[in-house]
Parts: sequence; C-alpha cells; structure tokens
Amino acid sequence: TSHFSSAGVAFLAGDDDNVYLTDLVDQALYQIILDGNILDPPTIIASGFLGPEGIALLTGGDKILLVDAGKESLEEVDIATGEVKTIAVDLGFLPGIPGIEIGFGNDVKVDDGGAIYVNGDRTNVIYKFSGSSDDIPTSARVPTTLWSFQYVVTTLTFLFFLVY
Repeated sequence: TSHFSSAGVAFLAGDDDNVYLTDLVDQALYQIILDGNILDPPTIIASGFLGPEGIALLTGGDKILLVDAGKESLEEVDIATGEVKTIAVDLGFLPGIPGIEIGFGNDVKVDDGGAIYVNGDRTNVIYKFSGSSDDIPTSARVPTTLWSFQYVVTTLTFLFFLVY
C-alpha cells in the first residue's frame, strides 16, 4: 500500500468524511479522503497556485477557501469542477526567504456567522471579510504588534543559514 508523501504539505481542512490538503511543492490542492476512504493516489482538485497555504471548507462542503501566498490572494475553489475564483487580492503575505517561496504560513478561517478571517504575515494583520464568499465588499485590517519581532527572527534565521 502506498501513501501520499510530499515535503510540501502545508495545511489540512475537512469534515467528518472528506479531507483536503495544500501542497507547496506541487502548487496544488488535493483531496486525500473521500467519504471516509483514503484516496490512493489522492485527487488533485485544483493546481497552478503560486504558494497554496491555508484552507477552509465552506458550509455545505462544496467549496474551499484557499490562501495563495505567492499571489497574495484569497481564492475560492469549487470542489466538483476545480474552478478557481479570486476573492481578495493584495493581501500582505511574505514573499519568503530567497530560494524558499513561503513565509510563515497564512491561514483562513470562517466563523459561524460567515465572516472570513485571513492572517497576513508580511503586514502582520488579520483581515476580516464580512458577508459570504460571493459578496466580500468590506474588509478590516486588525493590526498586531509582533511584525518587527517576526522580521528580526526571519532576517537572523536567513543570515544564520547563509553564513553556515
């Protein structure tokens, strides 16, 4: 029996019967469990992303919100068709350490009221989008205070690996 293995697995999301994951190496969104059964091989739902990270399964289970750090965007993926629709752009994601196309990891969550939250690691904010994924006219930037600390840690880490 073979199992899905990749060094690029970033985030998981799902419900009681279905599980999805993003893969930074393949730049794709996969389904790894369908109706409680492990898919071997997994099914590619959508591909062509520039840095797929956090995902959230929307109510109803037919669409997934996906953070594409490489495009600094929030995408909506139709699970049945693989169609990708851009929901928000110009979000503050880190471009990553040179040679590594990822930052700290950006995620998306949807609360019980339908508000969508996305963290932006470059600008150290949490974006709040009100309404459904079909109607996201407003956003609020909720600043956090650790941006300078994250910048220093990232820079020192990069310099450490560059020197050694």
